[in-house]
Amino acid sequence: MIDLSILDLSQLLGGHQFLVPSQIGKNGYLVQTDSLADTGANGYTFINTEFAIQVAKFCQTPAIRLQATCYVKGYDGKTKEPVTHVIFLDLHIDGRQFKEVPLLIANLGNHKIILGRKWLAEQDIWLDVKNRRMMWPNGRSPEERVRLRNELVAPEGALDWRAPNPAHQKEMERRDRAMEAHDRKIQILKRNTGEDPRTPY
Repeated sequence: MIDLSILDLSQLLGGHQFLVPSQIGKNGYLVQTDSLADTGANGYTFINTEFAIQVAKFCQTPAIRLQATCYVKGYDGKTKEPVTHVIFLDLHIDGRQFKEVPLLIANLGNHKIILGRKWLAEQDIWLDVKNRRMMWPNGRSPEERVRLRNELVAPEGALDWRAPNPAHQKEMERRDRAMEAHDRKIQILKRNTGEDPRTPY
């Protein structure tokens, strides 16, 4: 006979979900959020309805109506949620960028983004649940790792109270172009003289 009094339910239930920091957006605007990596979600990628509306306004990109309504099952495996729209956004995750990712718009409860089984399989990602990290396939091209420079990145909470300022965005892009031009001049001088002109004598 098993003594159930020694069973610690806190070790069997609850705990942190497999959330990964990410940015989502379009047209030079990105929003910081957490994405749920869920192999149990039998689909590609999903975005919560309310969050999708906010991101669409912030990034000035529209949602697109599907040619036919599709249905996804809820957490109980029975409830069917109608999905009528999709939005194409750029996804930045783990230092990698994925362009024009189709996210089905659905009511996801507390989750903003769900990375489903099909997306994880396509990218050949393994989930290291113990250490809470995504394991990418060997030989992944380093060119896929990106550095955010020209994007305006906003915290998730910023969507509730402001829209991006185009004047600020243009000024940031102007500064970035000036810095890139300066770096190119430095590289040309180094090739011609063999010295780094930034090095003090």
